[in-house]
Order: sequence, then C-alpha cells, then structure tokens
Amino acid sequence: MCTVYPPAKVLSDVPKDYNHTSRGKLCTARVSIYSIRVQNPAALIKALAEKDISCGIHYPIPIHLQGAYHFLEQRRGSFPLAERCAEEFLSLPMFPELTEEQIEHVVKEIKNRVET
Repeated sequence: MCTVYPPAKVLSDVPKDYNHTSRGKLCTARVSIYSIRVQNPAALIKALAEKDISCGIHYPIPIHLQGAYHFLEQRRGSFPLAERCAEEFLSLPMFPELTEEQIEHVVKEIKNRVET
C-alpha cells in the first residue's frame, strides 16, 4: 500500500489547463507531466503495471547527484528536499491521446491502492 499526499485530495480538482499572463499576453499552459507524491512509489508502479498502466519515476536522481554536476562536490544530504522528492514523486500517464476512460481507469486504480 502507499499513501498519496494529501490523502483527502487524491487527484481531485486538477485543471487540464490554466490561463496566466506572460509579458502582458494571455496564454494557455498545458500540463506535460502529472506527478503525485507517494511513500512507496515502487509498490504503486508494480500495482499499476499489473493493470496495464505504465508510469515511472520522472527524475530519479536529483540534479546535484548527477554526474554532470559532480564538480560542485555536493553529496547525498546536501539538498534533502530534492532527494526526498526524487524518491517519492511518481509520474502518471500524460499524453494528448489519453481518453477520459483511460484517465478514469488510472484514477480508480490509484484510489484502490491508497491507504486512508
């Protein structure tokens, strides 16, 4: 089992797009990554895979621990929040062809596995 934070608001009231201003012009932003924070993402990934739902850890290694930034000499513990996010954030399916039925299926399966 896993816990999605916050449990009372699991996948609720998420806008598909939102309006904001950019340099004085009204713009529409689109979501390309939909992630949730869970205590045990590996368990949820496995459970969703059994229901033919693919998902994964989008950024498994925090930037400060990646090889390209080794010269900064940062170690595990230097940025604990970034490290915790890398361990707990799970990216759900998100692509233009995703149907309402598929979205409902993903939501249903996640809710079935969330500890209350």
